[in-house]
Amino acid sequence: MHPRTTAMIPSTFTFLNLFCGFFSILQSIEGNFHAAAWLVVICAIIDALDGRLARWTGAESRFGLQLDSLCDIVSFGLAPAVFMNQAVFTPLHPMIGIPLSFLFLFGGAYRLARYNVMNAETEDHEYLGLTIPISAMTVTTFWLFQNAWFGSNPLLPWFFIAAAVPLLMMSAIPYNWPKVNFRTDPWQSVKSALVLAGLCLALAFPERTLFPMFCIFIASGILQWTASIARGEESFFSLFIADSRRES
Repeated sequence: MHPRTTAMIPSTFTFLNLFCGFFSILQSIEGNFHAAAWLVVICAIIDALDGRLARWTGAESRFGLQLDSLCDIVSFGLAPAVFMNQAVFTPLHPMIGIPLSFLFLFGGAYRLARYNVMNAETEDHEYLGLTIPISAMTVTTFWLFQNAWFGSNPLLPWFFIAAAVPLLMMSAIPYNWPKVNFRTDPWQSVKSALVLAGLCLALAFPERTLFPMFCIFIASGILQWTASIARGEESFFSLFIADSRRES
Protein backbone atom coordinates (compact mmCIF):
# COMPACT_ATOMS: atom_id res chain seq x y z
CA MET A 1 0.00 0.00 0.00
CA HIS A 2 1.27 3.48 -0.90
CA PRO A 3 2.58 5.43 2.13
CA ARG A 4 0.20 8.33 1.44
CA THR A 5 -2.75 5.97 1.31
CA THR A 6 -1.63 4.39 4.56
CA ALA A 7 -1.39 7.81 6.21
CA MET A 8 -4.92 8.69 5.08
CA ILE A 9 -6.53 5.72 6.86
CA PRO A 10 -6.27 7.01 10.47
CA SER A 11 -7.04 10.57 9.32
CA THR A 12 -10.25 9.33 7.71
CA PHE A 13 -11.35 7.90 11.05
CA THR A 14 -10.38 11.15 12.76
CA PHE A 15 -12.59 13.16 10.40
CA LEU A 16 -15.38 10.62 10.93
CA ASN A 17 -15.03 11.32 14.66
CA LEU A 18 -15.37 15.05 13.89
CA PHE A 19 -18.47 14.46 11.77
CA CYS A 20 -20.16 12.40 14.49
CA GLY A 21 -19.34 15.11 17.05
CA PHE A 22 -20.80 17.78 14.78
CA PHE A 23 -23.88 15.62 14.18
CA SER A 24 -24.27 15.15 17.95
CA ILE A 25 -24.33 18.93 18.39
CA LEU A 26 -27.05 19.24 15.75
CA GLN A 27 -29.08 16.50 17.45
CA SER A 28 -28.78 18.29 20.82
CA ILE A 29 -29.96 21.56 19.31
CA GLU A 30 -32.91 19.77 17.70
CA GLY A 31 -33.83 18.06 20.99
CA ASN A 32 -32.89 14.51 19.93
CA PHE A 33 -30.93 13.91 23.12
CA HIS A 34 -30.87 10.11 22.96
CA ALA A 35 -29.20 10.19 19.55
CA ALA A 36 -26.87 13.00 20.64
CA ALA A 37 -25.71 11.00 23.67
CA TRP A 38 -24.99 7.87 21.66
CA LEU A 39 -23.14 9.80 18.97
CA VAL A 40 -20.62 10.91 21.60
CA VAL A 41 -20.07 7.26 22.55
CA ILE A 42 -19.59 6.42 18.86
CA CYS A 43 -17.04 9.24 18.64
CA ALA A 44 -15.08 7.65 21.48
CA ILE A 45 -15.03 4.27 19.72
CA ILE A 46 -13.80 5.89 16.50
CA ASP A 47 -11.22 7.92 18.42
CA ALA A 48 -9.82 4.74 19.98
CA LEU A 49 -9.61 3.13 16.55
CA ASP A 50 -7.82 5.98 14.78
CA GLY A 51 -4.99 6.00 17.31
CA ARG A 52 -4.47 2.27 17.00
CA LEU A 53 -4.64 2.43 13.21
CA ALA A 54 -1.98 5.15 13.21
CA ARG A 55 0.34 2.93 15.26
CA TRP A 56 -0.41 -0.22 13.26
CA THR A 57 0.22 1.50 9.92
CA GLY A 58 3.20 3.52 11.15
CA ALA A 59 1.35 6.73 10.21
CA GLU A 60 1.84 8.58 13.52
CA SER A 61 2.80 12.21 12.98
CA ARG A 62 2.63 15.65 14.60
CA PHE A 63 -0.05 16.56 12.07
CA GLY A 64 -2.12 13.58 13.14
CA LEU A 65 -1.72 14.51 16.81
CA GLN A 66 -2.88 18.09 16.24
CA LEU A 67 -5.73 17.01 13.96
CA ASP A 68 -6.89 14.50 16.54
CA SER A 69 -6.91 17.13 19.28
CA LEU A 70 -8.84 19.64 17.15
CA CYS A 71 -11.46 17.00 16.36
CA ASP A 72 -11.56 15.87 20.00
CA ILE A 73 -12.37 19.36 21.29
CA VAL A 74 -15.47 19.29 19.08
CA SER A 75 -16.57 15.71 19.74
CA PHE A 76 -15.63 15.45 23.41
CA GLY A 77 -15.60 19.09 24.48
CA LEU A 78 -18.16 21.12 22.58
CA ALA A 79 -20.66 18.32 21.86
CA PRO A 80 -21.08 17.24 25.54
CA ALA A 81 -21.18 20.90 26.64
CA VAL A 82 -23.99 21.67 24.18
CA PHE A 83 -25.69 18.42 25.21
CA MET A 84 -25.65 19.41 28.89
CA ASN A 85 -26.93 22.88 28.14
CA GLN A 86 -29.77 21.70 25.91
CA ALA A 87 -30.77 18.47 27.65
CA VAL A 88 -30.28 19.45 31.27
CA PHE A 89 -29.73 23.13 31.97
CA THR A 90 -32.28 24.70 29.61
CA PRO A 91 -34.83 25.19 32.45
CA LEU A 92 -32.25 27.27 34.33
CA HIS A 93 -31.50 30.91 33.75
CA PRO A 94 -28.88 31.24 30.95
CA MET A 95 -26.53 32.95 33.42
CA ILE A 96 -26.43 29.64 35.33
CA GLY A 97 -26.78 26.98 32.64
CA ILE A 98 -24.32 28.40 30.12
CA PRO A 99 -21.39 28.81 32.56
CA LEU A 100 -21.98 25.29 33.91
CA SER A 101 -21.90 23.87 30.38
CA PHE A 102 -18.90 25.98 29.39
CA LEU A 103 -16.93 24.71 32.39
CA PHE A 104 -16.86 21.27 30.77
CA LEU A 105 -15.57 22.72 27.48
CA PHE A 106 -12.94 24.72 29.40
CA GLY A 107 -11.73 21.61 31.25
CA GLY A 108 -11.57 19.62 28.03
CA ALA A 109 -9.57 22.29 26.20
CA TYR A 110 -7.14 22.52 29.14
CA ARG A 111 -6.75 18.72 29.24
CA LEU A 112 -6.01 18.46 25.51
CA ALA A 113 -3.56 21.37 25.53
CA ARG A 114 -1.66 19.87 28.47
CA TYR A 115 -1.60 16.48 26.79
CA ASN A 116 -0.18 17.92 23.56
CA VAL A 117 2.50 19.93 25.33
CA MET A 118 3.61 17.06 27.56
CA ASN A 119 3.04 14.22 25.14
CA ALA A 120 6.10 12.02 24.77
CA GLU A 121 4.63 9.95 21.92
CA THR A 122 4.90 6.77 23.91
CA GLU A 123 2.46 3.91 24.39
CA ASP A 124 2.41 4.30 28.17
CA HIS A 125 -0.95 3.35 29.67
CA GLU A 126 -0.85 6.03 32.38
CA TYR A 127 -2.51 9.41 31.91
CA LEU A 128 -2.60 12.43 34.18
CA GLY A 129 -6.13 13.68 34.64
CA LEU A 130 -9.29 12.05 33.39
CA THR A 131 -9.11 11.78 29.61
CA ILE A 132 -11.54 13.88 27.60
CA PRO A 133 -13.27 10.92 25.82
CA ILE A 134 -14.02 9.24 29.18
CA SER A 135 -15.22 12.57 30.56
CA ALA A 136 -17.53 13.13 27.60
CA MET A 137 -18.99 9.64 27.84
CA THR A 138 -19.46 10.04 31.60
CA VAL A 139 -21.69 13.05 30.90
CA THR A 140 -23.78 11.54 28.11
CA THR A 141 -24.10 8.05 29.62
CA PHE A 142 -25.27 9.62 32.90
CA TRP A 143 -28.23 11.02 30.99
CA LEU A 144 -28.84 7.60 29.40
CA PHE A 145 -28.45 5.87 32.78
CA GLN A 146 -30.99 8.08 34.56
CA ASN A 147 -33.52 7.70 31.78
CA ALA A 148 -33.06 3.93 31.58
CA TRP A 149 -33.48 3.37 35.32
CA PHE A 150 -35.72 6.23 36.43
CA GLY A 151 -37.30 7.63 33.28
CA SER A 152 -36.18 11.16 34.15
CA ASN A 153 -33.13 13.32 34.77
CA PRO A 154 -33.33 15.22 38.09
CA LEU A 155 -31.37 18.44 37.94
CA LEU A 156 -29.49 18.27 41.25
CA PRO A 157 -26.94 15.51 40.40
CA TRP A 158 -25.98 17.40 37.26
CA PHE A 159 -24.54 20.27 39.27
CA PHE A 160 -22.04 17.80 40.74
CA ILE A 161 -21.28 16.22 37.34
CA ALA A 162 -20.81 19.63 35.70
CA ALA A 163 -18.30 20.69 38.38
CA ALA A 164 -16.50 17.43 39.20
CA VAL A 165 -15.73 16.09 35.71
CA PRO A 166 -13.91 19.23 34.44
CA LEU A 167 -11.86 19.35 37.66
CA LEU A 168 -10.88 15.72 37.18
CA MET A 169 -9.75 16.50 33.62
CA MET A 170 -7.58 19.37 34.85
CA SER A 171 -6.20 17.38 37.79
CA ALA A 172 -2.93 15.46 37.94
CA ILE A 173 -4.62 12.30 39.21
CA PRO A 174 -3.09 9.32 37.36
CA TYR A 175 -5.38 7.03 35.41
CA ASN A 176 -4.35 3.70 33.94
CA TRP A 177 -6.20 1.92 31.18
CA PRO A 178 -7.25 -1.55 32.36
CA LYS A 179 -5.25 -4.30 30.70
CA VAL A 180 -6.40 -7.86 30.06
CA ASN A 181 -3.64 -10.31 30.89
CA PHE A 182 -4.14 -13.81 32.30
CA ARG A 183 -0.46 -14.77 32.14
CA THR A 184 0.85 -12.85 35.14
CA ASP A 185 -0.12 -13.00 38.81
CA PRO A 186 -3.54 -14.28 40.02
CA TRP A 187 -4.70 -10.78 41.07
CA GLN A 188 -4.11 -9.48 37.52
CA SER A 189 -6.10 -12.44 36.20
CA VAL A 190 -8.99 -11.54 38.52
CA LYS A 191 -8.90 -7.92 37.33
CA SER A 192 -8.79 -9.09 33.71
CA ALA A 193 -11.84 -11.31 34.29
CA LEU A 194 -13.69 -8.37 35.86
CA VAL A 195 -12.82 -6.17 32.88
CA LEU A 196 -14.16 -8.79 30.45
CA ALA A 197 -17.31 -9.23 32.55
CA GLY A 198 -17.81 -5.47 32.52
CA LEU A 199 -17.43 -5.37 28.75
CA CYS A 200 -20.05 -8.11 28.39
CA LEU A 201 -22.47 -6.19 30.60
CA ALA A 202 -21.80 -3.01 28.65
CA LEU A 203 -22.60 -4.79 25.39
CA ALA A 204 -25.73 -6.41 26.79
CA PHE A 205 -27.13 -3.44 28.78
CA PRO A 206 -25.18 -0.35 27.67
CA GLU A 207 -27.54 2.35 28.88
CA ARG A 208 -27.79 0.77 32.34
CA THR A 209 -24.15 -0.18 32.88
CA LEU A 210 -21.81 2.19 31.03
CA PHE A 211 -22.13 5.05 33.50
CA PRO A 212 -21.48 2.87 36.60
CA MET A 213 -18.42 1.43 34.84
CA PHE A 214 -17.05 4.91 34.16
CA CYS A 215 -17.68 5.79 37.82
CA ILE A 216 -15.64 2.75 38.92
CA PHE A 217 -12.83 3.80 36.58
CA ILE A 218 -12.91 7.38 37.90
CA ALA A 219 -12.96 6.17 41.52
CA SER A 220 -9.99 3.85 40.89
CA GLY A 221 -7.80 6.80 39.94
CA ILE A 222 -8.90 8.84 42.95
CA LEU A 223 -8.25 5.89 45.29
CA GLN A 224 -4.78 5.28 43.83
CA TRP A 225 -3.93 8.96 44.21
CA THR A 226 -5.23 8.96 47.80
CA ALA A 227 -3.14 5.88 48.58
CA SER A 228 -0.06 7.63 47.12
CA ILE A 229 -0.66 10.55 49.50
CA ALA A 230 -0.98 8.14 52.44
CA ARG A 231 2.37 6.54 51.48
CA GLY A 232 4.00 9.94 51.22
CA GLU A 233 4.60 9.59 47.47
CA GLU A 234 2.30 12.47 46.55
CA SER A 235 1.17 15.71 48.13
CA PHE A 236 -2.41 16.93 48.19
CA PHE A 237 -1.12 20.24 46.83
CA SER A 238 0.10 18.46 43.68
CA LEU A 239 -3.49 17.74 42.64
CA PHE A 240 -3.33 20.21 39.76
CA ILE A 241 0.43 20.17 39.19
CA ALA A 242 1.34 17.73 36.42
CA ASP A 243 4.80 16.20 36.31
CA SER A 244 5.86 16.11 32.66
CA ARG A 245 7.80 12.92 33.24
CA ARG A 246 4.57 11.03 33.90
CA GLU A 247 2.30 12.38 31.21
CA SER A 248 1.73 10.37 28.07
